[in-house]
Amino acid sequence: MAASRFNDAVFFDEVVEGKVKEIQKLCEDANIPFFMCFCVENDEKKTKYKNYIHGALSSGILLTDDRITGHIGVANGFKTVPGTTGGPSIEEMIDKAENEGKMIEKTEGKEESVIEDGEDTGFDDE
Repeated sequence: MAASRFNDAVFFDEVVEGKVKEIQKLCEDANIPFFMCFCVENDEKKTKYKNYIHGALSSGILLTDDRITGHIGVANGFKTVPGTTGGPSIEEMIDKAENEGKMIEKTEGKEESVIEDGEDTGFDDE
């Protein structure tokens, strides 16, 4: 399959970049770490990205789960591989996926029951 060809660099520069810079300023003023990546050009030989970063560490913010550093690494050409420790196990990911769309009903801080989205709870609307 051949690479898609496009060049939206001019559109990005004329239309999108101003909005990106607005978001960048708002986040920097509020000290919100971020990483934005835009693919603006691609052909058979190259892909061009425009990246905008306000890193946590350089702002004196220590994140519990700093994914921004990883995004920056990928943007700089690092390849990702699944970790063997520290992340959820396959079983945990499957359990999470199976429980998507379920809601835990709580009363006074205690779990009462699990209700599927759209499930009839037995209560009439009358």
